[in-house]
Amino acid sequence: MIKLGLLISLLSTYISMPAYAEDIISLESSEWRPYVYMEKTQPKGFVYEIAKDVFERADVEYAFSIKPWARVYKNGLNTNNYFITGLGRTLQREKLFHWIGPVTQEFDIYFYKLRTNSLQINNIEEAKGYLTGVERDSYYQNFIDANFPQNKRKLVVSSNQLLKMLLVKRLDFVLLEEKRVFEISAKLGLDPNLFEKSLFAFSVQNYLAASLNSDIALVDKLRKAYVDLKKENLINLPK
Repeated sequence: MIKLGLLISLLSTYISMPAYAEDIISLESSEWRPYVYMEKTQPKGFVYEIAKDVFERADVEYAFSIKPWARVYKNGLNTNNYFITGLGRTLQREKLFHWIGPVTQEFDIYFYKLRTNSLQINNIEEAKGYLTGVERDSYYQNFIDANFPQNKRKLVVSSNQLLKMLLVKRLDFVLLEEKRVFEISAKLGLDPNLFEKSLFAFSVQNYLAASLNSDIALVDKLRKAYVDLKKENLINLPK
């Protein structure tokens, strides 16, 4: 009888354990200097540090990695207990993820063109008449899909391709944030002054977010950790 009682007790304990206890908690991002990047196999960056602090405050172990953005986004749609640090919160994505908390201030996104290109646009309606390039599965794509005809959209796998395509005049415009233009230019060995802002497009804020099929107890635990850190002024959002 004692053995039976012990067995029932053990089974009850197992059943009450959170589902995420058996899973590896994945935290991922694409390379996004200076916000998230690797330096000598060590993750670095303002946004990574916010996510790390949240997981540590919640006492949740995780495995961090950097992957191409399209893969990160796909995993976020399909993987259990999967977290993205640096996911732009847009209307199109609102119901696709659990949102933990912001990890940046709002970013302004612009149409950029080659400086030597004489094209001028004064509003979004005028921009719709030109071929504009964006990174696939990005918030840039959310914007262009909602506003542009299909024959005026060009999707690429990596944002590095965008400036290259502008240089050889395969695109009229690209959608990028200003810091991203400087980062890509530096990586490609290009003068950022080759490119020019033409028109403001939209603003977006990046979040620590979880896949929809993540354990809700885990999501709530991380949300509470985020709120607690914020109340203690231990989260400072980078621009």
